[in-house]
Amino acid sequence: MLRSTRQLEETINNFQMQKLQDIKGIFTDFITIEMLFHAKSLEVYSSTFQNLSDMDIDKDLERFRSRIQVHDGLLDNKILQSSIPLTSTMPRYPSPTISTLKQLSDYPRRHHESTLQRQEEMEEEDEEEQEEEEEGKKRESYAVKYTRMKRQQYGGV
Repeated sequence: MLRSTRQLEETINNFQMQKLQDIKGIFTDFITIEMLFHAKSLEVYSSTFQNLSDMDIDKDLERFRSRIQVHDGLLDNKILQSSIPLTSTMPRYPSPTISTLKQLSDYPRRHHESTLQRQEEMEEEDEEEQEEEEEGKKRESYAVKYTRMKRQQYGGV
């Protein structure tokens, strides 16, 4: 009887020890995953905060304005006025000067150059955004990596 009691105590102690080790492992894994998750969250929040701090509102507003391509009404108005034939019912305006004509003839070239410059800036921004997206796809969260590693280790999914 003494022997069976000792075996029973030993079995219970082994069971309890295994249970405590399992609980410790589960909580250690859980806490590790949570710490990694919060570390990654802090990294994302810090990066976002830095981006917001570095944000140049004036530059962004200028970029926005260049993208909507609002034409200068005064310049368009001058072009319109010079193309309308004068009649006796319309008020007479002085003939345009040579410098005004040069400015008007340069307008398509300047407009084309500024459009090309805006287009190049937009393409550069698009490339930067694509690179950032690709970087984001390559980066997996630490919690996902850790969980995958643990699942493989335990023969899980």
